[in-house]
Amino acid sequence: MITQTELLIEAKSLADQGKEYGIIVGKLDPEEKMRLKAYVLNMEENLARKTIYGTVAWNNRTNVPKGRGRPKK
Repeated sequence: MITQTELLIEAKSLADQGKEYGIIVGKLDPEEKMRLKAYVLNMEENLARKTIYGTVAWNNRTNVPKGRGRPKK
């Protein structure tokens, strides 16, 4: 059986390559999904938007006016 950690690592590697990893996201627990979302939001925007999940994550950012880029901490 594949563990959540292994699924997360596989999703991150596919995200880095710009390949689709939506099937893996469906198998992740909510905590792991949040970790993956944070990882995707820290990626370069052009690379992150190559997949459906990355596009949705970037569009659903909170407290960021459109056209202003990434939130600054």
